[in-house]
Amino acid sequence: MSHSPIVLALQSVIFLGLFGCAQARVESLPVAEETRSPAASPVATEVASADRLTPEQKSSLQALDIPVVVPRYLPDVFEISEVKANLCGPDAPQRGNCREGSSYTLVYRNAQNTCLLVNGVSGGVGGGSSEFEFQTPTEVLGEVTILFGPPTGENQAPSADQLTTPQTSLGSFPAPLSGRSPSPLYNVVVGDGEYYRETYGCGENASVTPQELEKVVQSLVVLE
Repeated sequence: MSHSPIVLALQSVIFLGLFGCAQARVESLPVAEETRSPAASPVATEVASADRLTPEQKSSLQALDIPVVVPRYLPDVFEISEVKANLCGPDAPQRGNCREGSSYTLVYRNAQNTCLLVNGVSGGVGGGSSEFEFQTPTEVLGEVTILFGPPTGENQAPSADQLTTPQTSLGSFPAPLSGRSPSPLYNVVVGDGEYYRETYGCGENASVTPQELEKVVQSLVVLE
């Protein structure tokens, strides 16, 4: 089955629908200045990211017909910079960008312009494999695969040094909510690919290591 053009790859490896379509309500809400945290030292922080959303952003996410997953851990003073909420209602035709149903993207950004994106989509996810991968247990998604490197399909186990060094094409493979079937699919990616540069103005991954991404993935909770 063919997928819509918005079903995107993590460097052509991880595919996840991100945006809305005709007859869908799409809200793209930046963070208001008063919600941004003051300057802080670049240390990892554990926060309830839902508390950092504006009322408008939280409302747009809660209006979706899918559960919304958010991280409680963010490294290097990442701040939420944009929320994209795409509601494809029951009367929306299942074609174009609405083929995969409702979706959302949370964009987090640090002072180095490195982007962390949390994505959720109703369905339509395919994928492949990367040069390196490893598995990690999570509370809400069960066992999740984290991948990085070019899409060679080698699936090698990373070294200890690689796990503590920023990597390209770093992200988690889309996974469903544990114990729920059917379920939307969720992943976390570092947006250093061409699509993320053009769409969100993201820079290179200058700070996020596979080990840090693992902590973000393990911290995911369902937004109440």
